Amino acid sequence: MSRFEPSFVAYVILICLLSIADTCAQITAVRLGSLAGLCTLPTPQVLVLPNQFNRSLEAPLTSTADDVQLNDLSNCQFISFDPSFEVLLGGNRTIYQLGGNFTSDVAFEGPVYLPETDEVVFNSFLTGQINRVSLQTGQLTPVPLQSPVGGANGATNYKGGVAVTTFGNFVEEGVPPGVIQLNPYTGIWTWIINNWFGLHLGGPDDIVALTDGSLIFTDTDYAYIFGVSPGSAQTQEAVYIIPPNGPARVLINNVPGTGTPNGVALSPDQQTLYVSTTPLHITMPNNLPVSEKLTSHSIYAYDLALRNGGTFAQNMRVFCSTDVGYPDGFKVDRDGNVWSSAGDGIHIFNPAGSLIGKIIIPNASIPPNSEQTVNQLAFAGSRLVIMHHTNVLMLPLNVTGPILA
Repeated sequence: MSRFEPSFVAYVILICLLSIADTCAQITAVRLGSLAGLCTLPTPQVLVLPNQFNRSLEAPLTSTADDVQLNDLSNCQFISFDPSFEVLLGGNRTIYQLGGNFTSDVAFEGPVYLPETDEVVFNSFLTGQINRVSLQTGQLTPVPLQSPVGGANGATNYKGGVAVTTFGNFVEEGVPPGVIQLNPYTGIWTWIINNWFGLHLGGPDDIVALTDGSLIFTDTDYAYIFGVSPGSAQTQEAVYIIPPNGPARVLINNVPGTGTPNGVALSPDQQTLYVSTTPLHITMPNNLPVSEKLTSHSIYAYDLALRNGGTFAQNMRVFCSTDVGYPDGFKVDRDGNVWSSAGDGIHIFNPAGSLIGKIIIPNASIPPNSEQTVNQLAFAGSRLVIMHHTNVLMLPLNVTGPILA
């Protein structure tokens, strides 16, 4: 989930379901603003800049003062720091818009590929909507939920359906935070988990499935902060694992930075777990944002080890950091490259954690109350589907996503 003023999100999240302006079928190749083409930036140009260089964490690299070459990148859709990124992009390099512009933030979180119909199901905790979009026609189809699920959020393929995290809406609808199993066609859903030994969860955010049937999800305090839950009796924000046979247990409870885990993904061999932290925008005395000075904007890696029949996370380390904004949702391709949302679009890191490229999405900066951040993305075969709030974008690639659980 993204970083917003709590009062703003609490207000928006309680609004009744918003209408969708356009459900007609359409796929349009779009030129985002004035951006076009691929630009390359050699490593020496990044390492040494004129002495008077300056920009903020929330400003794009292209705004760096006193460097003409960096400023000239402002017209580029794709920025390559390494030739391997150009191989991943392939020759198409065209971003398509699916389904037209929507009148509300329906394209926010939880994109999951449905190969049987070549669709992506996605949601928005801001509106409570869950929709499917066809990657062939652009047709948008609302999922007819049997009953409200509250603030749907992260999602993953799971047991022939989709596992979806939800902030719930305990205050208005009596729906606690948890994880549900959803049929994305019928809208029928059942609980996978809605408590931890009788304690409310804080606000499950992102989720991933292992091939052994386990689920790993991040739990935050966002449901309480956004005013949709009375709050958890727990004092920890943690990463949980639900084994195939057995109750949920805490996998990680010492996530660095903000202490609030957010995005989560697995390496192709499922031996490495990646977890991001994304702070809320909290203002300190003298208007010093915690998010700029006192918190992390990194993705952390953990080794997953099997011991005594249980899965454990160990050897925590920094995997990568975004230089613009913060990582929210991210995915790992079959080659082990990490594709992460960031303040200026999407950052791509190789398996060694080095930044090899960027996909620039205009209006994807993240000042407070921004409505145009890129929060999540998903692989649909060799296509990258991007959540851009009022747009669903698609980019054909020369690499495929992970094996579906």
